[in-house]
Amino acid sequence: MKKLFSFLLAFSLLFSSALAWGDVVDNADILTDDQEAQLTARINELRRNNGQDFAFLSTDDFICFDPVEFGSFYWDQNGFGLGQDHSGVLVYLDMNIRMMVIITSGQAMTYIPDEKVEAILDAAMPFLQKGDFHGAVMLALNMADEYIED
Repeated sequence: MKKLFSFLLAFSLLFSSALAWGDVVDNADILTDDQEAQLTARINELRRNNGQDFAFLSTDDFICFDPVEFGSFYWDQNGFGLGQDHSGVLVYLDMNIRMMVIITSGQAMTYIPDEKVEAILDAAMPFLQKGDFHGAVMLALNMADEYIED
């Protein structure tokens, strides 16, 4: 029953944010319009350069899901990813619990295994602690790009 409730709550969040769908979805409203435009431009550049999909999501709603579980669900349900394996990277900031997660899918999982995800999160922590969410996300995207290119 708890999982059904969590699923329905997550589904309602997805439905309520349908108007804000895209590569950069700042439901928590932590970025300026200029910062969102910069992230969108960087994501488009990364997608062109390395054949992986990239996206950013922030939420501030209580979701009842583990952030990694919800990020994966969001990625899958919103058609992200390139190729048959839906390859790519989602940077997700759950502002309700103040947590950043990196979701990898498909081929990106090979390029960015768990230890590299942890390295990205560790490097982003000083930005997050200062409230520089844009800086944290840009750093995460740039490090993911470096790992993919290696």
